[in-house]
Amino acid sequence: MSKQTRQELSKLYTQERKERKRKDQAFRQMEKQEKAAKKAPHLAPNGSFLCCRGIHKVYSNRVHAVYDFNLDVKEGEFIVLVGPSGCGKSTTLRMIAGLEDISQGELWIDGKYANGLEPKQRGVAMVFQSYALYPHLSVYENLAFGLRGTKIEAPEKTPDPEEESRVEKEFSEEEKRLKEAISSASKEEKPALLCQRKILHWKKKAALSKTGKPILGESGAPLIKRRKISSGEIAERILKTASSLQIEDYLTRKPTQLSGGQCQRVALGRAMVRNAKVFLLDEPLSNLDAKLRVQMRSELVQLHEKLGTTMLYVTHDQTEAMTMADRIVVMKDGLVQQIGTPMEVYQTPKNVFVATFIGSPNMNLLQGTVKGSTLFLGEKEYPLDEEEKNSLHSFYEGKKSQIASALPEMEKEEEKNLLLEEKSRIEKALSEGVYPVYFGIRPEDILLEEEGEDCFPKMEITCQVSELLGAEYYLHFPFLNQEMIAKVPNKRAIAHGEKIGVSFKKKGIHLFDIDTEERIF
Repeated sequence: MSKQTRQELSKLYTQERKERKRKDQAFRQMEKQEKAAKKAPHLAPNGSFLCCRGIHKVYSNRVHAVYDFNLDVKEGEFIVLVGPSGCGKSTTLRMIAGLEDISQGELWIDGKYANGLEPKQRGVAMVFQSYALYPHLSVYENLAFGLRGTKIEAPEKTPDPEEESRVEKEFSEEEKRLKEAISSASKEEKPALLCQRKILHWKKKAALSKTGKPILGESGAPLIKRRKISSGEIAERILKTASSLQIEDYLTRKPTQLSGGQCQRVALGRAMVRNAKVFLLDEPLSNLDAKLRVQMRSELVQLHEKLGTTMLYVTHDQTEAMTMADRIVVMKDGLVQQIGTPMEVYQTPKNVFVATFIGSPNMNLLQGTVKGSTLFLGEKEYPLDEEEKNSLHSFYEGKKSQIASALPEMEKEEEKNLLLEEKSRIEKALSEGVYPVYFGIRPEDILLEEEGEDCFPKMEITCQVSELLGAEYYLHFPFLNQEMIAKVPNKRAIAHGEKIGVSFKKKGIHLFDIDTEERIF
């Protein structure tokens, strides 16, 4: 067996041990939370509109899909859950919607404990990737479907014949005009006029639903009655939503007569007409082409600003996450890796996964070693400043303290041994002042032909591939037997094979612990 093969097998074994350790810790945490939850009353958390506390999802085949999910969402926030396929983001959304049972943990929506509530009782509306529209119903009927039979609290009214007569008179002239236009219209003109007549009919129903005199109680306030929503009130909601989404002209069409973008608007409209407290969107743009995806992305952000509704949005596309979110939740293998604003997640990633997943092109990563106050990448040396040295020392001292606190709680011998190995590694690094690390730098922090106090010394590289993207180049070049990418402005033509000078921006470097892959600075 070659040395390289042995190293690869050793690396795989180490990764498997880490994975076992992580899963064991998650199961222990789940058991603790379960015991605590049985003792503690279900008290609503303060300051959160939607709150997830220690949520787990374990299927009957013992697949643990989501581990210890914690999230506090403010009213009106736009939260994006992002991660690779199979990371548990859609499962989390379905648990919030009530479409999946919560195995362990607590869910609160608008101050109500929601674990045992039916989906329709939670005040949430879900938009699916496949739109989930009924093909045999018109757009209007699709929007109305979820409202029929819905009970609302509204003032009791007595009929007002005078007001009803005024509404009838107001619409009669337009109805007469449309009737005459339809009778004399050509075959091509008739569908549009029939659609106008149908919309006018719905507008009339909506106007009539507002008529009537409220019945007052003894206190002088209108009496409130819980009743089914009327067809006129349904029409009012649908017309208002259709106007907001610019789909009024499609209300009489079937879903098969619509484009992907139009179907997506209808699916959004179905959530909006319910006046839901929370919108849950599960990869709603993934079926659209690139151009339409960009357009719909912008429209969704504008819609959120207009409505002010709390939105949770699931995607595997980090561009969508970065451009749309107030805050991003990055997930991997059922675990939350980091929660923060797009800028926080991009500039201060918590670990190697977040650093390489967020950003396009990915962050460049190299193995290096810190000795004393110098970072060594191969034969190249890069001095660290005092602040960076202190951050490095504080990180490892902090890890040492965490392990010391965790050791007494370890029950399994294997887990204790893993922690003791980790402790020994950290103590050795601290005593010798030698730290194996991952060095990370984003493509835009590799500068072309620049020198100065803000940069490390310039070095000459050979550009293997230069990709021109209008205002910028992506330059691919080898460095320490790895391919790196630089993102530089298009100030001049750069040819394949050209030798050029580049330097690393000092404030752009990131260091990660090579074993835990956690961010040092």
